[in-house]
Amino acid sequence: MEFWKILRVLTTNKCNYQCIYCHNEGQEIKEKSQILSFEDFKKIMKGIIRTPINEIRFSGGEPLMNRDTLEMIEWVNENTDLEVGLATNGSLIDEKIAKRLEKTRVLITVHLPGVENEAYKKVTKKDWDRFKEGISWMDKYNLDYSFNYVLSPESFENLDEVLEFVGERKKRIKLLPYVEDKFLNLSEKLIEDVHKKLDKITFEKRDDRKSGITWWKMNNGGEVKLLDTPCYSKNINTCKNYGEVRLLPDLKLQKCIFNPEVITIDNIENIEEILKKSWDTFNSCYRGEDK
Repeated sequence: MEFWKILRVLTTNKCNYQCIYCHNEGQEIKEKSQILSFEDFKKIMKGIIRTPINEIRFSGGEPLMNRDTLEMIEWVNENTDLEVGLATNGSLIDEKIAKRLEKTRVLITVHLPGVENEAYKKVTKKDWDRFKEGISWMDKYNLDYSFNYVLSPESFENLDEVLEFVGERKKRIKLLPYVEDKFLNLSEKLIEDVHKKLDKITFEKRDDRKSGITWWKMNNGGEVKLLDTPCYSKNINTCKNYGEVRLLPDLKLQKCIFNPEVITIDNIENIEEILKKSWDTFNSCYRGEDK
């Protein structure tokens, strides 16, 4: 049965960072914080486990600003066999949080826009030292983590240092094209430069055109994955292959970060039916016209 494969749970719309290219996963950034409660999450999960969804990814905002996020991760870990992921800026990870995450199978993805204070602060408006401390706690407790890097024109000059940082730790990094609200496709123009750069510092390359993903293994031990985006081509079939629907903290579903329409979950007991309807109506691209 065709269905969503991934549920991205946005546990809050608030973040302690101010990244210059933030789209907040399509959420409106409001003065009043929106928080998904653990109890509502559990009720929704009882319906989710009856669907073909096989992965839960927690994000936000910064998901660790919601104290219930850790409890949600632990619940998925203990009560399901679903894959579970956490996307975070890493700044709130301390020893207590690292110890709790160590006991789960969560795969952590950490936002890495630059290395050292000047480059890092230019993008995030926050200090590098706190980020490094979070990384140190993840290393100490052997957490499984990788990095994300957004191919934004504002941060592209940091890519060499970012790749070196990742390679020294023999970690993985995912390069994400930045799709702007106005769809200027600025990061699309950087893709060719990325390929040339990575071809020089890697010894193995794989290109999966069907999924729109290219992998490189770097000479220093790191691994790079570059995601194309169906937003550029408006290819709805490729987009549906990603199979991801977003659960917003105010109990609404969103099929695309650029789709202003959301589906209100008015009855949590019907979540399976609501998800099926959201998939069946996801049949066109929500990308606006280029400006």
